[in-house]
Amino acid sequence: MNNRRRTLAVTVLAVGLLNFAAFLIGTFVVGGDAVNGDQICGRIEGKYFLWNKASSVQCHEVTRATYLYSKVHCWSTFVFAPFIFAAAFYLNHIKRKHD
Repeated sequence: MNNRRRTLAVTVLAVGLLNFAAFLIGTFVVGGDAVNGDQICGRIEGKYFLWNKASSVQCHEVTRATYLYSKVHCWSTFVFAPFIFAAAFYLNHIKRKHD
């Protein structure tokens, strides 16, 4: 049973970190993120914006598909974060227990 839990924790940690890395790369490739785009750039019916703090033009219009990709990937990163922390905590706990 403990091996299954450890395997699950390692899998959750690996998938979560890969998802976070993919989010960072995706944000760089598309030029920003939709969650901040909604809050900072405002909403205009039929237009979709990403926000990029590092760019001289911080708000830029993108296609609906790019916007939705960015929004879903950003929220999946936020939702997955507690599981990453829990898996890391569990792995650290069992490591200390066996040391």
